[in-house]
Amino acid sequence: MLENTPLFTVLAVLTLGLTMWRVQGSSFHRIAWWQFCLAAALFWVSLASLLVLLAWGSYYSYFTQPAYRLLAPLASLLIYPLWSLLLRWISLHLPIPPAAGFCLLGGLEGLFEHSVAIYRLDILQAPMLENSTPLAVFVFAFFEYVVYWGIVLILADGLQRILAHRKLDQAGE
Repeated sequence: MLENTPLFTVLAVLTLGLTMWRVQGSSFHRIAWWQFCLAAALFWVSLASLLVLLAWGSYYSYFTQPAYRLLAPLASLLIYPLWSLLLRWISLHLPIPPAAGFCLLGGLEGLFEHSVAIYRLDILQAPMLENSTPLAVFVFAFFEYVVYWGIVLILADGLQRILAHRKLDQAGE
C-alpha cells in the first residue's frame, strides 16, 4: 500500500490541476449542496464496498469485526455526504480557488480518518502495514484522499452540468 505513495502523489497533483481547471470558482458555486452529498455517497459507498470485498482478508479483518463488512458501506451513506458539506462550506470561505480548497481539505480529512484508524483501531497490526510508521501512513493518506475527494468534486460537477443541460433542453422545447 505505502509503496504507492509516489503514484498517489502524482495522481493528487493531476487531480488538483484537473479540478481547478474543470471546476473553476463560478462552476463550484453552481454545484448544489445535495449534488455534493449525492456524489460523496455514490463514490464512498462504492469505494467502501469494493475495498471490503477485495481487502477483507488481507487488511480489514485484522482490526475490525465481521459486522464492518456491512457497516462500512452503510456508514459511508451518512458520514461522507456530511463531510462533503463541511468541505464545501469551508472551501467557499478560503482565499484559494474553491476546487483546490475542497481537494486539499479532503486530504486533511484523510489525515483525521487515518489518525482514528491508527490510534483507535490499530491498523498498523495488519500485515500490509506492519513495518509502516504513522507518518508514512499519514503521507500516503493525504495524497490518497486528495484524489478521492477530487473524484467526488468531478462527480458533483458532472451531475450539476447534466442537470443544467437538461433544463436548457427542456426550456428550448
